[in-house]
Amino acid sequence: MRTDLVNELEQIKMLDPTSSSGADSPQLRQALADAKKISDEKGASSKEAAVAWDIVEEIAAAGTGSSTGVSLEDECLVETAMEACKALEELNRVMETRYQKANA
Repeated sequence: MRTDLVNELEQIKMLDPTSSSGADSPQLRQALADAKKISDEKGASSKEAAVAWDIVEEIAAAGTGSSTGVSLEDECLVETAMEACKALEELNRVMETRYQKANA
């Protein structure tokens, strides 16, 4: 059973952050700050954090704001955080399934 769990967990992979240009704007900066705060308060794998990071991604993808780009560091943090949230959600799903099977 432990081997099965390890095999399932090994399937959870985080993507390497990719660089792409994005627009800097007050809306994007505010959404980024909000997403970081929500992740700290509610947990990185919470539904609230996932929604907040989706909003950041949508604003960045929409290209709203000025022509200056978001720094690569900030962009990598956003991409990495979103992937981490997805990986944690999958980990929680796997652990919950295993817990339910063990207690059935």
